[in-house]
Amino acid sequence: MVARLAFSGVHITQDRFGCLHCPYAASEKVVQRHMRETHLDRKGKASSGLSTQVLNSGASNANTRIRVVERLDVDYEPPSPMSSPLAPLTPTQSSAFTPSSPSDLPIARMITPWLLRNGWHKHLEPYRDYDAQLIQLASVPSDEEFPALHKAVASYVTAATNLIEHTNEVVLQRLNSADPVKNGINNTPLHNHHQGDKTFGQYINVIVRLLVSLLREPEHYQMPVTEQLKSALQSALTSFTDSVDITQHCSQLHRILLSLWMAKWEATQHHTIHDPTMCFLALLSLEPSGEFAGPKKTTGPIAKLCWGIKLCMLTQIHQLVNNGECKDQMEAFDLIAPFVPPNIVWTDRENWSELLYDGHRFSFAKLQEVLTNVEERIVYLWQEKILLGLDLHIDYDDLSDSLTNTKPGYSFITNPLNPFAAHRHLFIQAVFNDPKLEAYFGYKAANIADIQLNMDASRSFLGYVAEFEGLILLYTELTPGALMRGTELVSMLIQNTLYRQRNVMGVAKFVVFIRQYTKTTNTAQKDKLIPHAASGLVADLLIQLHTFIRPFAQFLASRVFPDDPAIVGLYGDMAFMDFGRVFTSDTLSAIMSQWTAPTIGWPVTIAPLRQINTAFRRKHCCGADEDDDDDDFASVLQVLQAGHSKSVDEQHYGLSHNAALGITDEVLFAFLDATVRWQKVLKVVPGGLALPYHQATRKNYDALVLQEKVKKASRMVAVEGNSGLTQILGEMLENQRAMLKSQQTMLKRITTLEKELASFRSQTPQISQSPWTSSLQHLLTANASDGTPMEDIIECGDQDVPVPDISMDLDLDDSDNEPDPHLLEPPPPNRDLLESLKELLGPDTTWKNKLQYDSVQALVALERDVIMALKTGDGKTLAAVLPSRVENGYTVIVVPVKSLMDDWECCLKGFNIPYERWLGAENPKLEGLCNLILVSSDMCRTSTWKTAIAELNVRRPVLRRVYDEAQFYGTKEDFREETFETPYDMREMDTQIVLVGATTPPRMQSYLADQFQLVNPLRISDTSDRPELVTRIGGPYSTFLQQVNAAKDLIKQFTGNITIWAANSRYIIFVKSYREGKSVSESLGLEFYHAHSDEHPITDIERLARYNRWRNGQFSGLVATSAITAGTDYPHVRFTIHIGTPWNATTYKQQAERAGRDGLKAWNWIIPRQETEPPLVKDPLDLAGRRFMWDLIFGEKKCFSFQMTEFMDGTGKSCTDLQRRVLCDKCKAGE
Repeated sequence: MVARLAFSGVHITQDRFGCLHCPYAASEKVVQRHMRETHLDRKGKASSGLSTQVLNSGASNANTRIRVVERLDVDYEPPSPMSSPLAPLTPTQSSAFTPSSPSDLPIARMITPWLLRNGWHKHLEPYRDYDAQLIQLASVPSDEEFPALHKAVASYVTAATNLIEHTNEVVLQRLNSADPVKNGINNTPLHNHHQGDKTFGQYINVIVRLLVSLLREPEHYQMPVTEQLKSALQSALTSFTDSVDITQHCSQLHRILLSLWMAKWEATQHHTIHDPTMCFLALLSLEPSGEFAGPKKTTGPIAKLCWGIKLCMLTQIHQLVNNGECKDQMEAFDLIAPFVPPNIVWTDRENWSELLYDGHRFSFAKLQEVLTNVEERIVYLWQEKILLGLDLHIDYDDLSDSLTNTKPGYSFITNPLNPFAAHRHLFIQAVFNDPKLEAYFGYKAANIADIQLNMDASRSFLGYVAEFEGLILLYTELTPGALMRGTELVSMLIQNTLYRQRNVMGVAKFVVFIRQYTKTTNTAQKDKLIPHAASGLVADLLIQLHTFIRPFAQFLASRVFPDDPAIVGLYGDMAFMDFGRVFTSDTLSAIMSQWTAPTIGWPVTIAPLRQINTAFRRKHCCGADEDDDDDDFASVLQVLQAGHSKSVDEQHYGLSHNAALGITDEVLFAFLDATVRWQKVLKVVPGGLALPYHQATRKNYDALVLQEKVKKASRMVAVEGNSGLTQILGEMLENQRAMLKSQQTMLKRITTLEKELASFRSQTPQISQSPWTSSLQHLLTANASDGTPMEDIIECGDQDVPVPDISMDLDLDDSDNEPDPHLLEPPPPNRDLLESLKELLGPDTTWKNKLQYDSVQALVALERDVIMALKTGDGKTLAAVLPSRVENGYTVIVVPVKSLMDDWECCLKGFNIPYERWLGAENPKLEGLCNLILVSSDMCRTSTWKTAIAELNVRRPVLRRVYDEAQFYGTKEDFREETFETPYDMREMDTQIVLVGATTPPRMQSYLADQFQLVNPLRISDTSDRPELVTRIGGPYSTFLQQVNAAKDLIKQFTGNITIWAANSRYIIFVKSYREGKSVSESLGLEFYHAHSDEHPITDIERLARYNRWRNGQFSGLVATSAITAGTDYPHVRFTIHIGTPWNATTYKQQAERAGRDGLKAWNWIIPRQETEPPLVKDPLDLAGRRFMWDLIFGEKKCFSFQMTEFMDGTGKSCTDLQRRVLCDKCKAGE
């Protein structure tokens, strides 16, 4: 395999293994598993000793094979003579965008923000040769290793939990307060979990693993320990391996935990992480494949450890009181958690204009003075050192920007609707037209051929530009409203790159900084973005800078830094540039210290300024403008802009790039107005005015107010209370009472239901089994049928049908007109639910089979999440819907695709089941009159939906959320990214989650259980084999025309045979692309069903009309892409034809199972084209089985039923095992 050049600045691993058949690289164990699963028909041992780099160690990390080339030192050669003054700009200012390579990016951007914050990768870097040992160190102990430990921890936690009811409530509130100095005391006291019995073991497990990581003695890695902790561990080591009194165990355990969690851990030269608990979390997050787990997998153990720490402190409080060391629990709490004074104290409590930060005085007036000084220096540098006395300025009004444009190289500066692109060479042309300036930069106008660059002048110019941009950076940090984090600000992009979208955009007259909120980037696997408005001064100068100064700076950089062309790219990409490098937060802090120390009296840096900024905003920005009477809304926006919630001042709201245009103008401009409000408090000319920079300084602020170009800032008032707070709290209390009452009613209902179920299970079935065997139709047939009675279907005879010329055996000799009865087992009845089922399907109806019954019972019990992996025809739909007919709560059905939504509505209308479909912005409120709610998967991620369902949950509880066709979330990458980017959204309410799908293989079930964060899921599944379906593989064929002709022959043979073809019979031809589908439909005179796209648009109305014309018999056949795969429940599809190798196994299974839904024999014909090489599977998980499908068709010929059931069910069953009356090609040939 060809390796690429190494990326500079990224760690190189030289002990990786690689696949012999593709570029995949990882650890030896992972590669061997990859080769077994992905390259089934190929053998070989993984190659070793490969050099790799990991460019992103998040959830989608990959080892990239590289080759290391030593860099050669090259002597500098001056640039060759240039024939034109504008020639120097040609290499760097061409119209085509040249993207930066990953090596050009700051190294911090190559590592996930999660790892940058915790530093686990650096801590474990020296030991990465022993990953297996590190993982084993934090693993669950065997029963023989520490036999008494698990029982001891369980007893200790149980005893500590029992102390809660004997503890002062204020003490419990203080114990449950994460940061009382910053956020105050938590009004919710420490309490036992409402699902304590179910979650107890999970909490015990994490504490046990922490302890064994301390007790074990690995060869290469040692936990940092104090002498006190070491002594406690040594005394307990023997105890936990022997049978000792449990009381002694608990005493020793408490001693260990106190030594661990009440010690002050100091950093040492041997440990970059000095706290053993943090070291344990680093070990726990290390995955077998070498990467680190993301926040989603780590926050659970952290929460469990926090719970353990609280219980340990609670135990210590009671021991201090019982031992007489403290007179009461409050004194004991103060002893273990002394009060920490705040670092901010207001010295001016009337106007809130002065405070002390850690004893240092900071006044609002001094901050304004700093801004004035910085402004003066900015203007001086711009006019004298950068423009060099030239009078250059580009005027503009409203800015045009395509906010969703992600094309590399695009920015609002290059947008042709703005007047900037035409002036890219304005500065260089002015320099060439001025002999003095031309001479300053080293040009000799008398002889153009001898032009050479003055390197000293060039470096000096770049130095002044760097100073200017550093001050613009500082001014931006001081005036954005809520303070931006330094790392976010210095890494902003002015234009799109291949790896990120730009951070500077134009909205109306605003220049907007869309800041990347890095604290949540890895959690969501997408940047959280928060808008800030640039001040009037910064906005104008930033536009001028990037229009005509940066192009010249790029040219100079190509000469000043000839050995590093990446720097030239950075001058084009970055919003702010230091001298030949990207700014860092440390550099920004140094600039801030330099400019604040002389005026304020001490060097202010980013960290203290962030707290000071928050304190001033809370006091000065609580009011709105004179025409805005919503004071609280303004205050909340200031907090939101900081990336924080109102209560804890932490992350709450952000915008993704994809949603930048999707949000309403009110929301976007509310964020910008929040910035403007703070700028006006500072008496800084705000953004949104499009004023030239010399009019946008603080000295002109009062004049602009008099001219009414700037609205005067509202009076600076600190809000000590809120007159409407009592009313709001009262309304919240009433809502809580209503919700509690509703939940209590629901609980009584469930209790009654459980008692009835218990009694019914003990009874002998009273319902005759005869109606539910061969006469039972598919549960959806009542709706899907076109009205023709089942008895009128022409029975299949025993006669043979002539074999087509293409040698395709239709196997009509053993066709059957009844479903196979051997899979059906009558389950015990349930009166309430069964009566509801009879209301839908008729008085003689009973359960479809035991699996349907078990599914309904699992949903009604509401005890566990459920994976319902039943094959087509097993009654999944009614199993998901039926509980809602007997419950006093809501069931939400999440539907992944439009065609499936149509079928759901058609189905529910056919059964006369009331439902409500949520339409989003068209009608954002949920009426809540029906127990069943339909919502699309994209809409249920919107904030409008979350608000609507939360309001509904107050009225009656939302009991469950059913994800229909769950395989979409495992096979479609876009579904994965969008659904699992915020996994906590799926658990925003305490509801049951049910995954429903006919084609969810075991590997996919495990993946979905993890991604959906299912709690102890119950898996209900059966064999995926449908005996009424006959699969045949023709060809392979050399050309597409041969495939089409083969399809024509099959259609002729099937539709011309009266023994299988009736008036209500239909067929579907599946294609893989729009081009193929269009060609086939025109050739056969059929309509083409496909999804909407920009290239091939189709309206929902037309798409549905084509489907209905086929269903109603106007066309007996339909050409379709996979858009029609899920949810097409027309019962009498007699055969499907699949032109080309199906995309993957799950897609094929979905398509094939459109046939024979009436239980009668049906055929699936695959007509592949000859392929010599397997497809390149980009998805390393390959949950959908793309490679499997290729091997199934072109690999070694094996029993089709065995291979398909092995993939879909985990256990292979041959045609003989399944007692199929119609054998597959392989088994038939072996007869």
